[in-house]
Amino acid sequence: MDELWFLMPVAMFVLGSIWIASRLKHNATPNDHKDGLE
Repeated sequence: MDELWFLMPVAMFVLGSIWIASRLKHNATPNDHKDGLE
């Protein structure tokens, strides 16, 4: 059960990194302006 307390922050960090990477990819493409620019 102790492993869960170590895996939870790691999973959150990985998911956060993937989310940030996808956001940067969307911001890098000038043709994609439907996300958050309305």
